Amino acid sequence: MSTDRDVAAAKVTRRVFNALVAVACGSLGVGAFRVLRPSGGSALADDTVHYLRIGSGDVGGVYFRVGGILANVFSDPGYNTDCSESGLCGVPGMIAISQATSGSVQNMQLLENGAIEAALGQADVAYWAFRGEELYADAPHEHIRGVANLYSEAVHIAVPADSAITSIPDLRAKRVIVGAEGSGSLIGADMIFDAFGLSFSEIKPIYENLSRGVGLLRSGEADALFAITGAPAPSLQPLAHDPGFRLLPIDDERARNVMTIAPFFTRVRITRDQYVGIGDTPTLAVGAQLFVHSDVDEAIVFALTRALWHPSNRQVLNNGHQLGQRIMLATALDGMAVPLHPGAQRYYESVLRPDVIGPDDGGGARDQAPDEPLDDANIE
Repeated sequence: MSTDRDVAAAKVTRRVFNALVAVACGSLGVGAFRVLRPSGGSALADDTVHYLRIGSGDVGGVYFRVGGILANVFSDPGYNTDCSESGLCGVPGMIAISQATSGSVQNMQLLENGAIEAALGQADVAYWAFRGEELYADAPHEHIRGVANLYSEAVHIAVPADSAITSIPDLRAKRVIVGAEGSGSLIGADMIFDAFGLSFSEIKPIYENLSRGVGLLRSGEADALFAITGAPAPSLQPLAHDPGFRLLPIDDERARNVMTIAPFFTRVRITRDQYVGIGDTPTLAVGAQLFVHSDVDEAIVFALTRALWHPSNRQVLNNGHQLGQRIMLATALDGMAVPLHPGAQRYYESVLRPDVIGPDDGGGARDQAPDEPLDDANIE
């Protein structure tokens, strides 16, 4: 595949580009798009415009914003890709859009059905979908393939600042917000509490989402809140200021136990600068990751992965959203618990050590990429 080919094509103006995206956004049927399926040769070998729908999340949410950033990175409808250090490096002939959805759970279903070509989602939800477990019991989603881990969403176990609760076992007999029915957070809470010898039957579970849960904790109608979200979480910021909260730690032994049975969890810390009055807290996290349908052409996925990590696109990631600054090649395979797409696999094999690449049946990174150490900006 060559992305530096000479193409005699006029530049596409911003007005034309916006018009093309508007058409794409308004056409939700599969037939309205050039399907990115194997073509017997390179999918980039002609001047056809390809559409990539990225299932993201609610229009007002972070996933939708991040999906828009990725769409900007991938799009190059005019075959004007420069791919130099100073020029953007998209995928030739590509128009990508962030398509609003209800989030990870729906995204896995849309991806499996071929209604979208790519999707954002939590690593745990993708893992369960691929294996046909938990939310997807007896219905494995066999077409989900990984492209990249983007950033971590940390486990927050919050209690009021003046609470006598200091550890997870102290939650016994307490009112604990564990997540909405059918959510990934709910299943994560069950796994983590179990590592501490605590079952849902021993607490008073409250099945509410993060926004509602914060209100209940603030009003004294709950004793603790469990949530999996990016840190700092906007929903928790008001609580940090008034009346204040603390975060319960997850120790190394319990963290290892959880990661042994749930490979999508990674070890992170919530740092002291992320919430007012809260010190460094060791915890677990799941990745917000990018996935594609298994039938998307290998050349296309190689080009998408290359564009994501090309140095010339760094500023697009950094400036689009604060979480974009955490999208790093050094953590591209962290917690990846579904098989990589062959196109992504080929890209990583070209830039990373062989021992960093996970096995074909699913595992993620075993070590960090050479010469790209993590710093505090990349640890939640």
